[in-house]
Amino acid sequence: MIPNTYPAKDNPMPTTRPPFDPNATHVTAGSWGVSYQTSSAFPGAVLNVSRIVDVPNRWGGIGDVERHLVSGMVFATVDDAQRYAYDLGLLNRYEHKAVVA
Repeated sequence: MIPNTYPAKDNPMPTTRPPFDPNATHVTAGSWGVSYQTSSAFPGAVLNVSRIVDVPNRWGGIGDVERHLVSGMVFATVDDAQRYAYDLGLLNRYEHKAVVA
């Protein structure tokens, strides 16, 4: 299992964090977008991880999709895919902070 640590260059947050909780709400931890693909046509869940980068694209404009190395990996469940993304530091647990007036 991958340790629950943030990549230091991508996130200035503390180096340790709570263990993965499949019942918690998670948000992306940086510029990478994370999604999961399921279908009745195949078992499991596909982890999709990508971001938009400012490079010339094939249409002559700026902006193209960069796929993360783990994008396309297949897991038994969406929870397994989400846990893997969390363990890589691609997701953080969302914690609501109430504003006191």
